[in-house]
Amino acid sequence: MTEPNRTRKRQIRGHLYTLEQFQARYDLLAETAKKLNYRFGPGSVDLDVLMAAKSVP
Repeated sequence: MTEPNRTRKRQIRGHLYTLEQFQARYDLLAETAKKLNYRFGPGSVDLDVLMAAKSVP
């Protein structure tokens, strides 16, 4: 199965997390961090809100 064509641009809110920063901050596996970053973008606001909703300290 192929990935859908992503033509919609998402506005980045907050500073940008590198994969390593995001992975370390939330103690994630590398593959999990990569998937979430791809799906929600590298913006810290969006990723922090996501992780808060998942109840990850």
